Amino acid sequence: MKEGWQFMAPQVVLEPATLEAMLQPALPGARLRGFRRAGGGLANLTYRVEVEGRKDPLFLKIYVREPRAARLEAALALRLDGLLPVPRFLALEASNPATGHPYAVTTWLEGETLGATLRADPGSGEALGRAVGASLAALGRVTFPEPGLLDAALQVAQPLPRGRDGFLEVLGWLETDLVFQRLGPALAADYRALVEREAPRLEALVVETPCLVHADFDTGNLLVQRTEAGWRVSGVLDWEFAHSGSPLEDLGHLLRPPAGGHPGFEPGLVQGFTEGGGHLPSGWRAMARLLDLTAFVDFLARPEAGPEVVCSARRAIQDTIRDLDT
Repeated sequence: MKEGWQFMAPQVVLEPATLEAMLQPALPGARLRGFRRAGGGLANLTYRVEVEGRKDPLFLKIYVREPRAARLEAALALRLDGLLPVPRFLALEASNPATGHPYAVTTWLEGETLGATLRADPGSGEALGRAVGASLAALGRVTFPEPGLLDAALQVAQPLPRGRDGFLEVLGWLETDLVFQRLGPALAADYRALVEREAPRLEALVVETPCLVHADFDTGNLLVQRTEAGWRVSGVLDWEFAHSGSPLEDLGHLLRPPAGGHPGFEPGLVQGFTEGGGHLPSGWRAMARLLDLTAFVDFLARPEAGPEVVCSARRAIQDTIRDLDT
């Protein structure tokens, strides 16, 4: 889905001396042996760094897109330790000498991205789906009293409406000049009609217990490895948008191309999720796709979104409207 998207934040090249200085809070006296830009991120600066005398590499992330997310990710790393493979924070600093943004030094997780693995090994779609589904089910074990945005203490700081009312809020986004311009009058009208018609379907979510939602459960943020026992998820990265909500939000994300259209992936995903304890209500597939629509409108609302992002979002909205109309 995100292949070809351009970096959305200002590009900054860090000098070796700067990187070495930024490692000091995590490893006092550390000497840099090597580094390279880490792939995958579209809005943050990320580096894979190697330190003299240390076998395993480290990960350095500068929070350009959403500085406040740094503390949220650090809190989630502690909460999810032992439940999911997430990076362990070695240092979290309020600013850095290169850009001024907060940054973290964490452990480096080995593995290939889910997207790259599906392309290289198309016959493993079902097995990979099961592994990803089991990881998604594990998120459901972290519950909250209500849906909403989380603070650094993992408390719901901004409650959000559930079900039909929450979905209808997206109509307000359609009134903004930027979103309306990027959608165009015809597609905006089709979107509005879909939201008003389908919103009652989401009332089934009101009775669900809100749980941790990653909200960017993307093929680029999931690392996988093949073991003697089969495929496993070796890393879940980038928790900046995590909140309390429905697991159908993450399922909807995974139903997007390329994973959603990959042979065997969806059946494996459903199997892994349900066997791991996840619950799928009646009509879950349509509900998941409806919830995922809001992410695409969010892309259209970002002034920094490039033409390739806008094009992808419009195409996804058109496809979802077409599929749900048939």
